[in-house]
This record gives sequence, C-alpha cells and structure tokens, in this order.
Amino acid sequence: NKRLNNFLLSVTHELKTPITALKLINKTIATKSLSPEQQTELLQTAEEETTRLESLVNNILTAAQMESAYKFNFEKTNLSDLLLNRIQRFQKINKEIEIIKEIKEPHSFIKADKEALTKLVDNLIDNALKYSKGAKKIIVRSEENQSSVSLSIIDYGKGIKNEERKKILSKFYRTGDEDIRETKGTGLGLFIVKEIALAHKAKLSIIDNPEGGAIFKL
Repeated sequence: NKRLNNFLLSVTHELKTPITALKLINKTIATKSLSPEQQTELLQTAEEETTRLESLVNNILTAAQMESAYKFNFEKTNLSDLLLNRIQRFQKINKEIEIIKEIKEPHSFIKADKEALTKLVDNLIDNALKYSKGAKKIIVRSEENQSSVSLSIIDYGKGIKNEERKKILSKFYRTGDEDIRETKGTGLGLFIVKEIALAHKAKLSIIDNPEGGAIFKL
C-alpha cells in the first residue's frame, strides 16, 4: 500500500528530526560555555521539539485507538476555555503567524469528551498553521445560537481542491504529490478530527475562505 509506505517514511523522518535536535541541544549545553540568553534560547527550542514529538506520538496512538478501543467520556465541557488554552499553547510555539481569537462569551458549554476534543482542536489549529505558509494569521472562532454551537478554524493558505476534500479525511492521506512535499505531516490529523467529530455527532464542513484558504467548520 503506497499510502501506508509513505506514512511510515514520513513518521520515521518526523520522529528522527526532533530526536536529533534534542540530542544536539543537550550536547551543546553540556560541552559549551553559554550565556544565560543562549541557554534560554536553546531550552525554548528544546521545548518546541519536545511538544512536536509529543503531538506526533499522541496522534499515532489516537489513530490506532479510534478504530478499536477508544472509549469516549462525555461530560459538561467549557469549549471557550478549552479553545483559549489551546490557542495560547500554539501561539507560544508559533511566533510567525498570529492566531486571532473570536471566542464566544459568555463561555459556551457543550457535552463532550474533553481529551478527544482537545485533540480535535489541536489537529485543526496545527493543520491551519501548517498550510498557511506566507500568511500572517489564522482565526479560531466559536459561535452559539439557541440550538447549536459552532467552531471554525479559518486559514489563509492555498486552499483545498474540491476533489480532495473527502480524501483528506482518510487515514494516511496528504494533499498534493505523494512523494514530494514542502509541509510536514503523517496524514493522521484530519482522520482523527473526522472520527472525533462523528463520535460527537458534529457536522464537519470544509469551505472555501473567500479571502483565500480554507475554513474547517464543526
């Protein structure tokens, strides 16, 4: 299966990259005399690489669980607080692109599996940032009416072709050429988003952003 082989190649590369970076940072700190500023910069880079590694491992585990043993625990969840927390986390490790908050206040509460919903939000924000090369912002927006709550992640990247909109929700699928890509990824993120959305009986739509890019709306 070509798609599975590409996944294995991608995941091997993406595991090796942060591990190599962390080993180099440890060696530099251990063997060189560094100023406090240099140490702080290296430690910040180490935190970013550790977060990247953690996210990758979590996605692999979650994708495996989604098809077999994942048990959802639905409870009253503060969606607004969850979104603000994840935006803060991503903004800390992504300085180049501004994450604009358009969050419903007073806070929106929904019945959800908080851990799964966090993974869904993380994958949507990560996806928007990943495909926003050259853009200056993405928007995270939540809205509420009498019968429903909606979440939109809006990017200003290249957008998604109509023929690829269903494919990108498949396991291991990545947009564009299978062999040569500028962006990093394993093709698991949007598969996880789809599965978590289904479990929450949420409608997932992929819409053209009129200003260029894509809108993922739940």
